[in-house]
Amino acid sequence: MCQHTNEVIISVKVTPNASSNKIIYDDNLQVWRVYTTAKPIDGEANSAIIPQLAKFFNIPKKNVAICSGFTSKLKKITLSELDQDYIEQFIPKKLF
Repeated sequence: MCQHTNEVIISVKVTPNASSNKIIYDDNLQVWRVYTTAKPIDGEANSAIIPQLAKFFNIPKKNVAICSGFTSKLKKITLSELDQDYIEQFIPKKLF
């Protein structure tokens, strides 16, 4: 994750055509895995992950934007009007 003023950029790996919509954090790859039932045709999957991420992080859709990776499964997503501490609360803590 990299942070700019009032925004955080997260790395996301999208899995289109999934059996269900879900978001998990992959600690090994340090990316958010976003599973969407949308197809990777004509930007359907890209359009579907915006509201999915907004709901997951409890922020308005207008604060979620794809900044790179429009035609790739690996994307950089900008989450604006928040900070990294807010995002990190969604990462499950490791149990030792």
